[in-house]
Amino acid sequence: MKLDFTFIRKAVVWYLGITMFGLLFIAVSASAQTLRSATGGSIVCFINFLMGLSAIEYSFHKNTTIFLKVTLGGMAVRLAVMATSVFVMIQFFNFDTLSFMISLLVFYSLNLILEIYYLNNKVTQKDV
Repeated sequence: MKLDFTFIRKAVVWYLGITMFGLLFIAVSASAQTLRSATGGSIVCFINFLMGLSAIEYSFHKNTTIFLKVTLGGMAVRLAVMATSVFVMIQFFNFDTLSFMISLLVFYSLNLILEIYYLNNKVTQKDV
């Protein structure tokens, strides 16, 4: 399993770009807790993204059954990890719920787009 670090760099650039764009809107009136909550949501989503890329890289060149088991089973594990981390961060670290959930929504949507793009590129390279 070898992660594509050039793609991870592109993902980091997208994360930073969206974060900077978001900071333009919330930095004016946001409290420190709001910024901390939004940052926490982006970190949780980025860890989720790296777990997804690892699952794709591990299972991509294996047979279809293993690929589907690892990818779909990995999605269930990632969802459980994400739900647990959301509970812990809101309950124990007192994150602002609204800003945390909005950042999760934005960055999780970015994750889906990037993972589909990544899989599409992998399939295209495999066919060539």
